[in-house]
Amino acid sequence: MKMKTVAVVVFGLTLAVSSASWCMPGGGPGGPPPGMMGPQLFDSLDLTDDQQTSIDAIRATYESQINDLQSQMMDEIKAVLTDEQAETLEEMLQNPPRPPEPPQ
Repeated sequence: MKMKTVAVVVFGLTLAVSSASWCMPGGGPGGPPPGMMGPQLFDSLDLTDDQQTSIDAIRATYESQINDLQSQMMDEIKAVLTDEQAETLEEMLQNPPRPPEPPQ
């Protein structure tokens, strides 16, 4: 049961991190899911250089805040886990499960 709980936490964290990466410059694997603010969202807007610079700065600010929140979240989660669970979590985070291949 403990291993299952740790696996669910790791999956949730992996999902949260990958979802957040889709919102950032460069996007996530395969681009952002519908409704997310990936870089492709702005491609058809014919932004001026100044607009693009402003948007890049805004996104960089939020990327930093998201990274800080993810770090804080991990610290709080690890504080709840036993030493063994925390060690397992670290191992799972170092070797996250690969997402399933999309159907061909």
